[in-house]
Order: sequence, then structure tokens, then C-alpha cells
Amino acid sequence: MQVLQAKTCATDPPSPLRQCNSFWLRPSFDAEYIGRNPAFGPVPDFIRENTSTNPDIITEESTLDTLYWAAGGSVPGVLPIMTYYHGFQSPQMVFSGFPLWFFQRAQVQDLADFVMQDIFGFSRGGTTTQPAAARRSTTAANVVQAPTTVAPLRR
Repeated sequence: MQVLQAKTCATDPPSPLRQCNSFWLRPSFDAEYIGRNPAFGPVPDFIRENTSTNPDIITEESTLDTLYWAAGGSVPGVLPIMTYYHGFQSPQMVFSGFPLWFFQRAQVQDLADFVMQDIFGFSRGGTTTQPAAARRSTTAANVVQAPTTVAPLRR
């Protein structure tokens, strides 16, 4: 299990013109997640679309995958916070409900590399390769957990 850590003065020191204080470091994180109060029932965190090219056959598959989960703080459970849409109704996209810059640079760089290279097919050198094939499964990868506040979990 890999934990997405908040940046510290040791891991991500500020520039010489800034101080490593509460404006640089955050004790908690605001996040937008898919879900609601459990008293009102669950909210589905999937989108199903017909993937069949034959108009007479309906084959529904999930076209929304969860990349990170939020847990802790005021989140009512473990809820999706970063999702990847790869359906047919609009271009593929990644939605992030949390600010990346509050977390350690090395981990954010790994996450950005995954999104830009593995999903969208870009290379670090600036050239574009063939975009990645749409992922139709939600196999678990790394799971990340927040110490006491809302934090993304990678799945």
C-alpha cells in the first residue's frame, strides 16, 4: 500500500523567497468526491455505455474508472476522488477533485506521468505516441490512504 503524502519542508522545500510555514504546508485538504451522505443512499460511481457497434445488440460496459479514493477527515466513507472517463459520448478525460500541489512532488510527478503517458499516450520528451487503449477494467493498482484528513487513494 502506497500512501500519498503531504509535502514537507524536507521533501519539497520552498524557493529561497518563501518560508516553509502554514502557507506552504497544509494540515488538511479540500476535495471534491463522488458521493453523498450515507443516510440518503449510495451514489453510483460508474457510467455504463453501449460498447457494441451493432445497433441490434446492446453490450453495456463501465466507462468510468476510479484512479484515487478519498478517506478520512469529513468524508463519509471511502469515495472516488479522481476518475478516468473513457467512453464514447465525449473525449476521454481525467477528473481530479483534489489539488495536486499539496502533495509530495515525486508522487505527484508519478501520478502526472501515469495520466499523461499511460492514459493519453504522451512521452516525457514532448512527442505524442498512439493514445492508450481505453481501459475497460478497474483492476486494483496502488491504494493510497490519508493519515487523518481527506486524501486521494490510488486504485
